[in-house]
Formats: sequence, C-alpha cells, structure tokens
Amino acid sequence: MKRHSPGDRVGYFFSMGAYATERLVAAESLIPIPEDIGADQAAAFLAKGLTAWMGIRALHQVQPGEVILVQGASGGVGSILSRWAKDLGATVIGVAGSKEKLPQVQAGADHALLATDPDFLATVREVTAGGVDVVYDLVGQATAELSAQAVRDGGKIVTIGAASGPPRHYASLQGKRGIRLVGGPTGRRPRRRIPPPRLAEGGRKQRTSRSEPRGQA
Repeated sequence: MKRHSPGDRVGYFFSMGAYATERLVAAESLIPIPEDIGADQAAAFLAKGLTAWMGIRALHQVQPGEVILVQGASGGVGSILSRWAKDLGATVIGVAGSKEKLPQVQAGADHALLATDPDFLATVREVTAGGVDVVYDLVGQATAELSAQAVRDGGKIVTIGAASGPPRHYASLQGKRGIRLVGGPTGRRPRRRIPPPRLAEGGRKQRTSRSEPRGQA
C-alpha cells in the first residue's frame, strides 16, 4: 500500500545520515509530519519522540489501566513518554531528581515524586499496593535499587539509556521475583512488526524551549 505521495511532509529516524541537502530514504522509514507541526518542532521531536515510541510500543506496549513509573521523567524522552502513556490510559508516576525539576514532571504525570524522598516507596504503595506494573528506567545505576523495589513481582523493567551508568541491581530479579528486563537500541527499526509512528499520536504537542543555530546546537 502506498503511504506517501510527492509533496508530502515527512521525516525519518530509522535511516542513517543527516546534514544533507537531499537524501534517498526507503519509504518504509518515512514518518508523516502533520501540517500543524513545524519543521523545527519535528526535527527536535523525532529522536526523543521515537525513543519514547520504542518504549511504549516496541519494548512494552502500554495498556489502559497499567501503573507505570518513569525514572528521569523531567527529561526530553521521559516527559514525552509520560504524556504518551497517560494518553493511552496508564496511570503515570513520574520521578524527578531534584525539586527544580518537579514542575516539568507534574505537567505530564498523574503523580510526581522526588527520587530522594524518604517516603518514596510508601507513596508508590498508596497508588498501587503491590507495586507498579512497569518501570521505565532512563537513569540507570543511581535509581536502579529504587526501581527494583517499586516494581511488582512479575512486572517489567524497561531500560532506555543509562545516564548514571549501567544498573547492577537487575540481574538477580528475574529468578527471584519473575521480573522481566527489556531494553534495546533506538537507532534501527525493531524486528517485530508494530504500527508506524505518527507525530500527532498522543494528542499533545511538546513545547520547544528554544532554538540554536546549527553550529551552536
């Protein structure tokens, strides 16, 4: 089935190469850009947005009614993932590393928590007694132990990056508690067939805080 026509506005992520006047890209790698999304927004969104898409569509398909916890919810990927999962019907607990980042987390999550809050786990248990269904860990070692304590037995931990280093607490969880560990690169299309992404999916626009000349970006 033909997905694109001459003159369509499209972008790409699952194809190597950029900073070129013209590119030859396979049609299956092209992503339609809605008319109400500017070129600057699309360019800023594609990498972080498609990383979030990998998390909620390929690494784990978010379902209505699930309770998920997002470590690093104030960042670009985390804030998009939180809003997207919430639109899909999940209850989102977003985690910030500092008080200054809490407003960003509160804007996209149902519940916003500080990673350093001594009552962190108690608050998670107030939302869901047995623990969250899925943890999206965008931080790594610094929050790994907290993530392991927050997820329910038989739940899932999705690792996307490791800003503080690879987590060392996850290896023993599979046998002891039946927790599934998944993760993967975002630079290539997943092998499993999943619906193609649409920039309009999710129902909310991300705000671009500022733009920089190419040489300063």
